[in-house]
Amino acid sequence: IGEKKVPYIGVIVCKEDKELFRYFTGEDKWINGDELLIMYSASKPVTTLLCAKLVEEGKLSFSDKVSKYLPEYENAFIIDENGNKVKPKTDMTIEHLLTMSGGFDYNFHTQPLIELYDRTQDQCSTLEVVNAFVKSPLLFNPGERFCYSLCLDVVAAVIEVASGMRF
Repeated sequence: IGEKKVPYIGVIVCKEDKELFRYFTGEDKWINGDELLIMYSASKPVTTLLCAKLVEEGKLSFSDKVSKYLPEYENAFIIDENGNKVKPKTDMTIEHLLTMSGGFDYNFHTQPLIELYDRTQDQCSTLEVVNAFVKSPLLFNPGERFCYSLCLDVVAAVIEVASGMRF
């Protein structure tokens, strides 16, 4: 840990809901295994798995419009060649989000997000953050091309709505 600058290591081994092994260590003395950690991109496989589980359970479909779960997404827009806000040619679907073709970028510093963070003192919900995304223009029409982006963050909010549980 000291040499490699790894701040935290945690291992839990379970079998059939029974914990068999637990080990945690880190540079900080407060490490005990009960910490809440920001997973960043490591959450992407979990997000897609949970989405697939909800599809399997019939709670959502890959072809569903995102606006079915997040009504704010009816207001999604792009900027046309004349600089005007226009409705995208295609409705954004769950499939677009899962394939990173929803039209988003990876910018956490847009004006709507900055205003949300200020207003809530950084204590905003997944739904609030994701609804702020759609207040900025999409880069392209959903389904038009791939762009590594905030699409799976939007899927997390869809999961919350479809499941009735916090992500």
